[in-house]
Amino acid sequence: MPAGATSDLGLAAPYFLKWDDAEYGLRAGRTGYTVRTLPGFAVHHPTWATKGTSSSWSSWPLHRNRIATAAAYGGGRGVLADSFVHQVKHVLSLQYATAELWNAALAEALDGPGWLDDDLTSVRPRAQALLDDAPQTPVVALPTPSARPAAGGTPVPARKAALRAVVGLVRPAATGGGSSVAALAGPSAFGWTDGLGRDAVVFDDGSAPLVRDPRRARRALARILLLHARAAVRWGALRRAYARALPASSSIEAWRGRFDA
Repeated sequence: MPAGATSDLGLAAPYFLKWDDAEYGLRAGRTGYTVRTLPGFAVHHPTWATKGTSSSWSSWPLHRNRIATAAAYGGGRGVLADSFVHQVKHVLSLQYATAELWNAALAEALDGPGWLDDDLTSVRPRAQALLDDAPQTPVVALPTPSARPAAGGTPVPARKAALRAVVGLVRPAATGGGSSVAALAGPSAFGWTDGLGRDAVVFDDGSAPLVRDPRRARRALARILLLHARAAVRWGALRRAYARALPASSSIEAWRGRFDA
């Protein structure tokens, strides 16, 4: 960054953990700074999967900050379509906690940018509380480690898996030994297709299994539909609100006030 850049651009957006770097790059480009990539220069970084982002409390700020940044920089409703598709994938692949965290994230983004004032100290406990209060995993006769299928389980053809996943929204939860179960080394190895059409996904590292829960899935889907419809209707107003709020919340004066408080 050239000397004096922060005087022109302000400081980082007060996002907790996610998207502050991307937002700052967008801000710099809009202000006239040239952003370049150095050929042959690399940073070795763990994959996103190893960070557990999709299954932990950090899913909340990740998705909300993404939506806020897209709104502030004039993104179209395609960002909402992308969010909706990913949410349906979360539900069909048994990732109910992730879907619920993203729902909370979108709901907070819909309320407008007021959360920018206290996000740094409040979002983690709120997100963790949502996980702690989540419905209990249904009691299912899961295979013991010694009886589990080989890693990944028996592959299910994509069309058949998708159909089974949709039917699984209404079919009662499996309780017997005939359940379709996938076994993986750990959550970092999980891809959404691993849970598609399954009754459960178990992990050899002892992490909590993902278990099909039709009632929880239907509740999450209903909220997904409602929130995305509301966001589509209000998208123009949200773009204006976040475009106004981010510069003020990123100023040196605003950051000084946060530290003083």
